Amino acid sequence: MTGFLRRRIFVKYAVWSIVVGAILSAAVLATYRERVRTRVVSEAATEVATLAAQLARPAAALAADGEQTRASEVLAVFASFPYAICAELRGAEELLAAWPRIGCGPMREGLDLSPPVAIQGATFTVRIDESVLRQRLHEETILQAGLAAGLGLLLLASGAAGFFLFVERPVRQLSRAMSAYDRGRPEHADVRTEDEIGRLVGTYNAMLDREAARTGALREAHEAIMENIGYAARLQESLLPDPAAMTAVFGAHAVLWRPRDSVGGDLYRLVADGPGGAVLAMADCTGHGVQGGLLTMLVAAELDAALAARAEAGPAALLARMSDGMRRRLTQRTRDYDVGAGVDGFDGAICRRTPDGGLLVALARQSILMLDRDGTVQRLRGDRLSLGYPDTPPAPVVAEQRIAPAPGRMVVLVTDGITDQPGGPRGHGLGWRRLSQALAAAAPGGPEAVADAARTLVDEWTDDRGARDDQTLLVISLEPGAH
Repeated sequence: MTGFLRRRIFVKYAVWSIVVGAILSAAVLATYRERVRTRVVSEAATEVATLAAQLARPAAALAADGEQTRASEVLAVFASFPYAICAELRGAEELLAAWPRIGCGPMREGLDLSPPVAIQGATFTVRIDESVLRQRLHEETILQAGLAAGLGLLLLASGAAGFFLFVERPVRQLSRAMSAYDRGRPEHADVRTEDEIGRLVGTYNAMLDREAARTGALREAHEAIMENIGYAARLQESLLPDPAAMTAVFGAHAVLWRPRDSVGGDLYRLVADGPGGAVLAMADCTGHGVQGGLLTMLVAAELDAALAARAEAGPAALLARMSDGMRRRLTQRTRDYDVGAGVDGFDGAICRRTPDGGLLVALARQSILMLDRDGTVQRLRGDRLSLGYPDTPPAPVVAEQRIAPAPGRMVVLVTDGITDQPGGPRGHGLGWRRLSQALAAAAPGGPEAVADAARTLVDEWTDDRGARDDQTLLVISLEPGAH
């Protein structure tokens, strides 16, 4: 009931009008009652004084002649007044006349009125019954209150009807239209008046029309943007290696590649048939979305250019050439570059397959996990050097590390979108330790089991905010003779 009252302006108006009207009516009625009481008493006193002035001298004369009975009959005129209890005329020393004959002494108490009379030393007393006056006052008050209440109800009903027609109904229609807009189904409010509410509704309808036009334009722009992004996503996916090529080089393998948006800044690329042997590269470029996706295309182009210039170059030399090429393409060659315009680069890992089936790796701000089937995990850390940025030195030197093949051995390449993903009960990053433990437990199942374990761990760890960055994880087998 309370909620209903809060939601209905008409009901609130009616309740407010009734309460305020009742308070004002009570105050007016109390004032009116007091004024009527004063008037009734004053009228009674005037009537008594007028009659007493007329009867005092004849009654006194009859009493002086010894005709007490006739004198009392003169005063009996007061019996015609419903509020009169008794009346008596007293001289200086004795009772001259009384109605009833016993006088006012033995009679019930009341209000004694003593109007002045033109007889030396005489007093005229009339006792009146206040309850009769009060009854008269009550009846008159009830009559006036009934008339006032009827008039008030009539005014309230007419005011409520006017309020409902001119205020509550158009406001309700406006509220209904706004609720429909909130539910995603906008509609005009059908109010056609020229008063303040009509102008308000007209403004809302005009705003709705402008909003519909803007929404339509935004929808068209969004569709065009998403179409272009979808095309960019297809182009980016074309840079990724074919699963058959990955199988031909590494045998068993598994991939987890999840851009945060339709396109992303993570890239892995395989050059399988070069004269220097197969090369697997993974890059984590600045940003994500379209920005990161465009940078991955530049990184792929620089990798192809570096291999074209020197196909047999080692992983470290390839990363150095790619870094210099990125700085040249992005005009980020000096430390004086305008940082306010934005800086771009990448963290990278390049693995070249060696003749014995192992890997020669170079890591620039990247780490990889060497995972054996018995659950042994070793993290190989790279140089703390990002590539392609204005403060990256020319021809940067990156250390190379060698990983030998072994039965059941796997290598896991991971971008920081996985290890830095916030979540858990405190919103902390996932971290290398949790990832290593989960992958070690899944190692007996091979690359697919390891990738599935990583996917499950990240999904369970991620909180309601979703992925913070692009996420990539590659699992390749280093079984002897698999190459």
